[in-house]
Amino acid sequence: MPEEYRFKALVARSVPIGDTVNLLTVLSAEYGKKTVRCYGARKPSGRVMSAVQPFCYSEFLVTEKDGRWTLREVGLLANFYELRNDMLALSLGTYMLDLACECARENVNESSLLSLTLNCLFVLSRKAATPDTVKAVFELRLLAEQGCAVVYKNCARCGGALGDGCAFSAKDGGIVCADCRDVDPDGRYLPAGGSERLALTHIELSPLKQLFSFRITDACLTRLSAIAEESTLYYFEHDFESLRYYKEIKETLSDT
Repeated sequence: MPEEYRFKALVARSVPIGDTVNLLTVLSAEYGKKTVRCYGARKPSGRVMSAVQPFCYSEFLVTEKDGRWTLREVGLLANFYELRNDMLALSLGTYMLDLACECARENVNESSLLSLTLNCLFVLSRKAATPDTVKAVFELRLLAEQGCAVVYKNCARCGGALGDGCAFSAKDGGIVCADCRDVDPDGRYLPAGGSERLALTHIELSPLKQLFSFRITDACLTRLSAIAEESTLYYFEHDFESLRYYKEIKETLSDT
């Protein structure tokens, strides 16, 4: 007899296979990242389609046979529908799902990752923070939860105190002091001062419900965003098509 599992999960991807089947990649608290075979995902008149699109947070009932999970029932809990009315938010949300999928493991509890992703998608969909803020916060907190938080309390290279003239180095995994920067003047550095370090402290340590309860200047957000993105790309060691698309949309909107 096939085993049954009931759980709540966020749909991260839906890939058509043949005429009737979609392979869903879902993120759950209990089972981490799972692949689920879904029949009827493209049937407009069915109840399944509305609950298995990317960004849908749904309750699943699946059966397992020979290591394969197949959808039996599904019920929509939330769909972040507002994202579909905003191309910039939609492209950023897609990038966030890609990052979450990269980090999620199969058959491992991923409750923290799922909670972070849902929280940031909610803020993005409700426009409770700017897309650039959501992106930077998600990237930085994600890295922290992966055990690769940006080093900001002391110099990431020598461990000494940080003072004036410090800067961020992705290669070193954090902020380096002026002396270490002078030792390697040809390295790639990004500006990082006291305001950025305060923001990094809040993003790494605050409870999820207070994750966006901070205010920074536009200039500080620009510097923080650069640190977050460079850290992320250095950690994953590759670019993301969804990130390039987000940047293209952002640039197009800024030109109009």
